[in-house]
Amino acid sequence: MPSRWLSAVLVAPLCVVALSQVDAAGGVKAKDPALQSAIDARQKAIDTRNASEWSKYTGDDFVSVSADGEIRDRATRLKAVSAPATTPPSAAVIDSIRMFGADTAVSIQHSSPNSRITIVWMRQGPTWKAVSSHTSLIKGK
Repeated sequence: MPSRWLSAVLVAPLCVVALSQVDAAGGVKAKDPALQSAIDARQKAIDTRNASEWSKYTGDDFVSVSADGEIRDRATRLKAVSAPATTPPSAAVIDSIRMFGADTAVSIQHSSPNSRITIVWMRQGPTWKAVSSHTSLIKGK
């Protein structure tokens, strides 16, 4: 019996720490508030088709690989972000965020109905910027 209590006491704090990194929508939050702010602002810019805001959080040498393998540079993606939306935005849910040193991170998110997007983030000066993204289709959805 005491070993069960000890296990509960040891596991409970780990659960609290893990859950503190998940927001109400079920997505993961970055431990770095500046990175989380950049992720949120860039996604909002995509959802609202705000090219100026998107540019603030996207590196000058940004490159994107689409689900069909097309490589798109920053200018091409900027045109797409600026264009009127043909479908309503789908909610993006962050599945994971991994830090690689103090200035590089990778976020993996999914959005309905069936895509997963990996974004590489780099701190450039005081601002986090997306420098690369890759979209994949999720099979069976």
